[in-house]
Amino acid sequence: MNNLYDAATDAINGKPLSEYYSVPGKYTFSRKSNHEFILSLRRKFDVAFNFQQLPDEIGGHISSYLQQRTHIILQITYTGVFIPPRWSIVYFDTNRPLPLNRCIILHNKMYEDSWSPAFTIVGDLLHLIVALLPLLKN
Repeated sequence: MNNLYDAATDAINGKPLSEYYSVPGKYTFSRKSNHEFILSLRRKFDVAFNFQQLPDEIGGHISSYLQQRTHIILQITYTGVFIPPRWSIVYFDTNRPLPLNRCIILHNKMYEDSWSPAFTIVGDLLHLIVALLPLLKN
């Protein structure tokens, strides 16, 4: 498992994942233990809205809702080279209802059907981030 993590960090070469993959948000990837890794996502939603016609009290409430911050922490566990990794949700903080759990279940199910030891963490991260992006759009 150390080789998988080392290959991922070598490929990323110290860049933030958002820059490496050219995706919006702040992503960090770290090692929790020898077989477990953490993906952390932070994203701020900024929605343009004209508040000039609204009273200040109402405009402030709407503005705070539209400028949400999302923080999601996912964990990936590798139990063996020939066994697909399992993603799980560790932490989820947002007021926006997201079908995040369904996305993780589908991602894990895909690997049950088509896992190969040739897959890399970098490829797996990209696939998961691409699957999460539609859920995180404004």
